[in-house]
Amino acid sequence: MSRLSKALEFMDKNDLECAICLSRFHQPKTLKCMHTYCLHCIQKLVETHGKMKCPTCGQEHDLTKEDLASNEMISLLLEYVMKIEDQKPTKCSFCDNQPAYHCSTCQQYLCGAQCAKQHKTLAVTRDHPLYTLDIEEQNDKPTNCQVHYKTPQEFYCSTCSKSACENCQHIFHCFQKQHKVIMMSSAIDKFNKDANGIVKLAHEIEKTLTEKLEKLTTDRSEFDSQMKLCRRAIEIQENKLIRKVQEKSKELILDLESIYKDKKE
Repeated sequence: MSRLSKALEFMDKNDLECAICLSRFHQPKTLKCMHTYCLHCIQKLVETHGKMKCPTCGQEHDLTKEDLASNEMISLLLEYVMKIEDQKPTKCSFCDNQPAYHCSTCQQYLCGAQCAKQHKTLAVTRDHPLYTLDIEEQNDKPTNCQVHYKTPQEFYCSTCSKSACENCQHIFHCFQKQHKVIMMSSAIDKFNKDANGIVKLAHEIEKTLTEKLEKLTTDRSEFDSQMKLCRRAIEIQENKLIRKVQEKSKELILDLESIYKDKKE
């Protein structure tokens, strides 16, 4: 385990994330160009584009002839990191702040304020490897570029519907073609504004539909009530007509019998 803890000294949590999906590696596979991605991400790229072009260096790979090697070191590091973070306390080992680092030698959790600095200052602990924990981040923090994964996305081209960092080549082409390029923060604000507008409209539509449904339910109830009244009225008229027919039938039979009696005499 000392080998893993030593390796973590030179890494942070971003080094254990796939540059395509920007999430923790799952079944990490290394290409011949020595760049590593999730197996699912590689398969998705091939399904979408028909070939595998490394998002980091641009080298193309023929996966029908090239074997994908599992990155055992990253898999072991992920297993070790998950164990560390599963045991992460809510507080620093020395204060009440949220822990940001883990010392694999002392097995202590340190906050990113004074505790970690003191740990690296003291002679007895300065050489201890510290691993940057996966702490909660601000929701408004920009996401990283999917190609230059350590660089935050700063621009958004609404003409191409693409986001980019300052190192992406296609954003320069967008500027040259006079596309509508805005800052990512402005794009996020506009998206939030549009999303809030859509949510508001959805609530209004929901309210209107609910009112119409309630009216339909009321109308259905009134219709059922009218149906019962009409049915009852028809049954009453039917019974009246039946009685009249029966009375007329008796009257005719009596007349017939009277005529027959007079003829016979």
